Order: sequence, then structure tokens, then C-alpha cells
Amino acid sequence: MGEGRMRKKKAPVKRRESEFTKGIGEKLKSIRLSRGHTQVVLSRKACITPACLSQIEAGLRCPSLPVIYRLTKALNCTLARVMPKDKK
Repeated sequence: MGEGRMRKKKAPVKRRESEFTKGIGEKLKSIRLSRGHTQVVLSRKACITPACLSQIEAGLRCPSLPVIYRLTKALNCTLARVMPKDKK
């Protein structure tokens, strides 16, 4: 960089918890616990990292549809069961 040119600082990324993301995470955790699985066991079955599953369950990460699909298959439940209910 030449003199007088300053690099602009990037604003820190804020994690936003949406009701949808939190709802999926809560449902997945509830089903996982009812099945007696640990995060490590479920994450291996769904081919994701335990850290990723932890973030999903905490509502910090919104999982992609393929990840949700793999999680529901690993938990032997339907996709509809993990979708949060619409609050009207």
C-alpha cells in the first residue's frame, strides 16, 4: 500500500439469532436427548462436526437444508418434526 492510503477496518460480524434458527436448534436438541445421543454421536452420523451441531442447537448457526436432512435421517425423524411452529 502506498502512503496516505489506509485500509478500511471491517465491522465485526454480529451473530443474529432468528426465531427460525433457534426453533430448529431447540427441536433438534430435544429429539437428540430423547434418543439418548450425545452431540458427538449425532454429529458423526450426520457427517458434521460436533462444533457445528453445538452452534446449530444453540441457535447461533442456521443449518442448510442438506444438513437438516442428514440430521433428521440420523435421528430417524421427519423434516416436519424439526421445523418450528409458526407463531401467529
